[in-house]
Order: sequence, then C-alpha cells, then structure tokens
Amino acid sequence: SLNATMLLAVLGFVSSFAVSLGPIPWQIANEIFPWRCRAEAQRLVASLCEIFSASVALGFPMLQQRFGPNLAFAPCILVLLAGGIYVNRCLPETKNRSVEEILSDFNRS
Repeated sequence: SLNATMLLAVLGFVSSFAVSLGPIPWQIANEIFPWRCRAEAQRLVASLCEIFSASVALGFPMLQQRFGPNLAFAPCILVLLAGGIYVNRCLPETKNRSVEEILSDFNRS
C-alpha cells in the first residue's frame, strides 16, 4: 500500500543519509579547520545543519504536492548524489594526515 511505501522510503532515506553524507559536515569541521577556529567552524556547521534540516522538513509537503507521493524523494536523491560527487571529487583524503597537510591541498587548488 501507499503508506507502507512512504514509510519504507522515509526509512531508506534517513538510513542512507545517516551512514553516508549526514556526518560529512561534522567530519569536515573537525578535520580541516585548525584548532584556533575549530569551535567557530563547529558552530557554523551546527547552524547550517539545523537550517537545512528544517528546510527539508518544511519543504517536503510542497515536494509531495508538486511531484506526488511516488516522486517526492527524487529532489532529495538528486541533492544527495550531487553532494556525494562533490565530496568524492573536491575534498582531499584526510586519513593519517595533519590539519596543515590537508590545508596545503586547499591552498594549492
């Protein structure tokens, strides 16, 4: 039924977001900002995450009305795909690297 489909779609979206792009902003703030401005970066990340989460929550009824219940998640999927491509192509690998080494990658590009 439609209710079961919507429930599975919501659970799938939340689950995939939580294990994929959801933690990325928090990780970026921890790994690429030096200690002296890390608290400010975390504050900015927290604020932006709350704003975007509220936008999704408030905007979803409009998406559902515009695209119907079957395609309401399509814009969300497109944004997740675009974010995944951005993270994969534009952010440097941070494993076993210092903040200074990571920042030097940004300074070169």
